[in-house]
Amino acid sequence: MAASLRALLAYLDSFEVAYEKDDWNILDAHFTEDAFYTVDGNAPFAGTWKSREAIKKQFRRICNEFDRRFDARIVSQSGRPKFSGDSILFGWSANYTLSGAPDFMLTGQSSALMVGAQIAALTDIIPVAQCIAAEQYLRDYGNRLKPIGTDSSRT
Repeated sequence: MAASLRALLAYLDSFEVAYEKDDWNILDAHFTEDAFYTVDGNAPFAGTWKSREAIKKQFRRICNEFDRRFDARIVSQSGRPKFSGDSILFGWSANYTLSGAPDFMLTGQSSALMVGAQIAALTDIIPVAQCIAAEQYLRDYGNRLKPIGTDSSRT
């Protein structure tokens, strides 16, 4: 159990490095080749991606289409991780800031099915109300957000 938790925490740290460098290959060691990623919720987040390569492409896509469009994002873990069989459950939040607009807070829960030191299945659960709030925020403040494709991590 402790090794799985250490592996998950290493993944979470690596995700932030991959985000900062926009180098998603950094995550290869953290996912099995046939891993899958599911986001339970609504647009703009929901879907399922099968394979490590598809997961990395989705991470890049959603970060470019959502996260990087804000001035800043601060991600934090909420509560303590819990074990449920071979999975680790954990809560998280992401606070997005944008000049001239209110902050946007996105919260959710995640479950990582570990196989050894790698993730075989990752599920993010974003409450429908949060997804609706994100869509509303995009409608209300989309004209203030950076255009899709802008690399705000290096500005």
